[in-house]
Amino acid sequence: MRIVFLGTPEFAVPALRTLYNAGHEIVLVVSQPDRPAGRGNALRESPVKRVAASYDLPVAQPETLARVAFEHLRACNPDVVVVVAYGAILGRDVRALGRFGAVNLHPSLLPRHRGPAPVASALLAGDSYTGATVMQVTARLDSGPILGQMPEPISAGDTAESLLSRLAVRGAVLLRETIAALALGQVHPETQEERLATYSRKLTRSDAALDISAPAIEIWRRWRALQPWPGLTAVWGDRQIELFDVAARSDRGGLRVGQIGLAVGKIRIGCGSGAIEVGRIREAGRRLVTAEEYVRGAPAIVGASIAAASVPTPRVGTIAD
Repeated sequence: MRIVFLGTPEFAVPALRTLYNAGHEIVLVVSQPDRPAGRGNALRESPVKRVAASYDLPVAQPETLARVAFEHLRACNPDVVVVVAYGAILGRDVRALGRFGAVNLHPSLLPRHRGPAPVASALLAGDSYTGATVMQVTARLDSGPILGQMPEPISAGDTAESLLSRLAVRGAVLLRETIAALALGQVHPETQEERLATYSRKLTRSDAALDISAPAIEIWRRWRALQPWPGLTAVWGDRQIELFDVAARSDRGGLRVGQIGLAVGKIRIGCGSGAIEVGRIREAGRRLVTAEEYVRGAPAIVGASIAAASVPTPRVGTIAD
């Protein structure tokens, strides 16, 4: 297959590597432009661009897939356009390129968790499994016919980071198999059931605020869903702290809602129901330390209370309009 590959973040790297190693002709890799990052605000290349360069593949980084960029894509004469977390909506012209149009690898079992944050959404919803889907790209977001799917169980130890990493690798294999089946005419597209569709939304920095009035199990899910960004933060007094290694407990252990106490090697915080235990803490502007180290340096935290926070409610598990 002659493939134009569109992708940007680390999640897309296993897919590019797998298709390249399978012997397909990657005629062009398209990635988002280099963006300023870090304290020095220096331009940073995307993970996909770096891997493409290591394979000596041609790379384009248009600001948009407008007319000039589209002509470049069309001149490549691809059999299929493969999209993996590219970061932009494809227009009708791009979707129609080649014999097989455009296909997308999405980290959920569509039609569940369409949208930009499907892995976080699955964790927030308390799903016991998720998966990956290869679908035909259409005008509506993540709504095209399904070309291939694979399930993946979610373990209690999973965070969004670990789960997304695993889905990137397993999804790349699914993508390779689906592309091979397309070439042989062995794919039978399945229409998505709209009545089962749910949507995720893009995460923002405000999602990090801890709502201590929520049940401990929900806060635990939230912490897992928000790793590594934007994390889970709380405020006590005039200090902002980020919480790590969070676990849920069924009882408060005598603590009031929001009150901070001690557990073995950890701190415990009373929640709307139950309590959470926190293994590591990072105060704004300081290094990450264990809860024990933090308490030694700030003993006043024991018995203090977490400030109330206004937390946006994520759209999780909602039925599509």
